[in-house]
Amino acid sequence: MTIDLHIHTNASDGSYDPISLVRKAKEAGLKIISLADHETTSGFTPAYNEGLKMDVTVIPAVELLTWYNGQEIHLLGYLTDPDNKLLQEQLGELRNMRMNCASITVKKMKEFGFDIDWQDVKNLAGSDSLVSKGHIIRAIRDAGYISDSNDVVNLMKTYLNQKGLAYVRHEFGFEDAVRLIKDVGGVPVLAHPALINNEEVVQELCTKGIEGIEVYYFYFGGQREEWVNRYSSLAEEKNLMKTGGSDYHGIYTPVVLGNTEVPFEEVKEFLKVFGITQTF
Repeated sequence: MTIDLHIHTNASDGSYDPISLVRKAKEAGLKIISLADHETTSGFTPAYNEGLKMDVTVIPAVELLTWYNGQEIHLLGYLTDPDNKLLQEQLGELRNMRMNCASITVKKMKEFGFDIDWQDVKNLAGSDSLVSKGHIIRAIRDAGYISDSNDVVNLMKTYLNQKGLAYVRHEFGFEDAVRLIKDVGGVPVLAHPALINNEEVVQELCTKGIEGIEVYYFYFGGQREEWVNRYSSLAEEKNLMKTGGSDYHGIYTPVVLGNTEVPFEEVKEFLKVFGITQTF
């Protein structure tokens, strides 16, 4: 596969730095990638510069955690100007909010018997990175509570997902996020719609100003083809652009870089926004 429009680096909760990630993308045969780190674009410039050397096109993006009618929704914002002042000011505020939530989550995990410390989690993230669920999971792994990817899945379900025992939310409305991305000249795209697990909500979100749907995605289980077909049809019905990506985070999930099918013909309208018209 040659396209992956949803990848994370250690600027948020991925395991590889931006330069290493671009090199891995090259090795995997990818030609066009997008870094969509959570609430930050700090990985873009080093990735873009490495992409020039590796002949890998890097599109700037950000993934925002938002809320809609009491449900966590993720929005991808593909950007034409990642250094936009308004964008960076808002991302800074969101990172502060999420850091506070993460610290409370770690405190709750300790109450549930996990011997981890906030400082250890922050050290894993690094001085310039947002603390995320991924860093908390890594701290739990380093403390000896995780032996394989199944443990990670169970940990997420029990403690860290929206209905998890240690989940802590921050308030940022979905429509506010869409407005922000549009205000800075970007393209708002609904991320991994099948994970919302509510088709009525997905239909509603399509009327809230988004310009695309993440149709192609590394969904777990046997329903991937069904979901891809469903959201491809929905994109066409709602006149929305199609995108796709693996949501690759590195070594902490079963996702393999380069293995998620994202057909050029299906996402070419989106790529045109960024001046990409060449087929591969």
